Amino acid sequence: MLARIRWWLGGRLSRQLIAALAISVLVIGAPAGLLLYNLSERWAIDDAKRIVLSIQESKQREIEAALAMADPSLMKLQGYIVTALSPPAGPEDQIALKQLVIPFIDGSMRPDPKKFDGRQHAGMYLDPRTPRTDTVAAFHARLQPIIDLYGAGTIPRFDTLWLLTRWHSMIVLMPRVPTYIWDATPDDDYNITEWITGGDPVVNPKRSLYWTKPAYDTVSRSWMVSAVKPLDVDGEWVGTIGHDFFLAGLFDRLSSNPTFAASEDFLVDGSGDYMLAGDWQHEIESAAFRPDDKAAIDAALAPVRESLGQFSSPVVVATQFREEPVLAAAARIAGPDWTLIHIVPQRSVASRISDTFVGSAIVTLIAFLLVAAVIHSLLQRRVIQPLQALASSVQRLERGEEHARAEICRNDEIGRLAAAFNMMAVRIGKSRRKLEKARQELESRNIELQRANRAKTNVLANMSHELRTPLNAILGFSEILNLQFYGPLGDKRYVEYVGHIHHSGKHLLDLVNDILDLEKIEADKMVLKYDDYDIRPLIESCIAMVKPAADTHGVELSMPSSASPIVISCDRRAVNQMLLNLLSNAIRHTPAGGQVAVSTEPSSDGGLDLTISDNGSGIPDRLLPLLFSPFGIKAAHIADTGAQGRSGTGLGLSITRGLIRLHDGDVHVDTKVGTGTRMTLHFPAGRVRPHQDLARLEEFAG
Repeated sequence: MLARIRWWLGGRLSRQLIAALAISVLVIGAPAGLLLYNLSERWAIDDAKRIVLSIQESKQREIEAALAMADPSLMKLQGYIVTALSPPAGPEDQIALKQLVIPFIDGSMRPDPKKFDGRQHAGMYLDPRTPRTDTVAAFHARLQPIIDLYGAGTIPRFDTLWLLTRWHSMIVLMPRVPTYIWDATPDDDYNITEWITGGDPVVNPKRSLYWTKPAYDTVSRSWMVSAVKPLDVDGEWVGTIGHDFFLAGLFDRLSSNPTFAASEDFLVDGSGDYMLAGDWQHEIESAAFRPDDKAAIDAALAPVRESLGQFSSPVVVATQFREEPVLAAAARIAGPDWTLIHIVPQRSVASRISDTFVGSAIVTLIAFLLVAAVIHSLLQRRVIQPLQALASSVQRLERGEEHARAEICRNDEIGRLAAAFNMMAVRIGKSRRKLEKARQELESRNIELQRANRAKTNVLANMSHELRTPLNAILGFSEILNLQFYGPLGDKRYVEYVGHIHHSGKHLLDLVNDILDLEKIEADKMVLKYDDYDIRPLIESCIAMVKPAADTHGVELSMPSSASPIVISCDRRAVNQMLLNLLSNAIRHTPAGGQVAVSTEPSSDGGLDLTISDNGSGIPDRLLPLLFSPFGIKAAHIADTGAQGRSGTGLGLSITRGLIRLHDGDVHVDTKVGTGTRMTLHFPAGRVRPHQDLARLEEFAG
């Protein structure tokens, strides 16, 4: 049987392909299907994590948005209160107070029940202990209308607006409990509660908003929390103002989650008490809730909290909850310091995968079998035989037969492949001949280039002597004439002409020196002597050298503020030349009154960035490609301005980039027209040294 199978497969590539596909399905398909199923579960869980995180962030934003309205509201109310109390108190305030409250038998003062509507107006309560001074009368008579009017606009967002004083009095707008003012008694001492004590300057020196501990109201069947802000008048603490929040509606929205079945939410305050507790919600909102119940919730959440750890932003982890794999998300609620935990069982994520996967696998298998049958009938006639003929032609071309061609005439991919092969064979023959001719021409031109390079080197070497010697003489004689060392020159124009001669000669000498330096850098013949130096003295010396030019241009120079040594391995002369080039350019392109600053800071790769910045004219975008080209930026300036283009040799930036690259670094440019330019010399981490031998570094300063 095996022999017949080998005979059937032996000479037919199409049969071998069909057999390979069938074996792949049997041997690889089943394990691959199981692996794909497992991966699908993981992918579904990963997608669920993103969804859970999105849900958690949405819930966090909803809670924080609801609570965030309290602080600006109370700050605005505080401003109104301070403005209302600014006029001095007087007897008229006593009269105004008597129009708002009447005395009661217990010694307190409250609104007249016959005239007061607690659903629309703020009520006032003055305890028997409340002082009856003009100041206290002004405080209550002036602020009751403010609480009344301000509360009318805020109560739709909040449940209550109130003001408590240290004088055992209060002004309260509570439409939900309109009889609250009459229910108060002299035995109710709010001064010992957190509604007052949290405003004490000793407890709250920053005078910031704080939140009270959540409490469950069994009458309204809702959790309540208060936002409280200290109230200071003329620097004296007089009490607090605040809003009450009833959170039932908010908690209903948080607990609803149509995306994942059996999910649970937990909201924990800063003391570890629960406001939302998943399946335990009914127990914590009933009188039957005991410490044992809270311990049970804590024990169930312990693995979740351990997996979450410390967090500052919403996170999602895979963990265990009541011995079941779950996805848990947690978020910190800013302000009252609450923690929101959202738990989704993994079974609710993975239960929908199995049915979909099995159906897809059956359809895929049937489709594969149908495609395999069609491929078996087409491969032999349309693909295998033409490919064999093309392979034979390729082998003949490989053996060196330049006239080998594929004899296939078809208007399909294989026919075009054969035609392309024939064209390729023709081009290969032509290319071989062209390559041979090009190789001979390149050898001839290489010899010519070597001769030209030697000639350039000889010219530059001769220029070093032939130009520098007379230029030094010109500079020396022009300086003597300019100083009129042997007597006056006569006409003052002679002095001016001598100055032009000296300036032109110095410019030409600088150009010669720059050309020679650039030639050494490009020829890789520049020899640098590296040693460890403190960079600060070098910066100071370079700034001292360019300061006269800066003073002439009216430009202010500033130094790095670092007091500790900054040690790098560098060539001192090269670093000096780079700094002088960049400082000179910055001064030249900065108008009078501008600033040029040198700064140093560690780079992200552990190296050092030495930056020269100015607030000058900046560099146009069209000049940036020419910035480091020899004479490129100079030629552009001359093209724009004529012979009066910017001064300078046009080689400084090219030399600077060459020198910094010899230090394994680079130069970076950040510029904007009209704003200024930042040139940064970046020394890599390998060039930065620890400054241990300070005595050795003193040589640099000397």
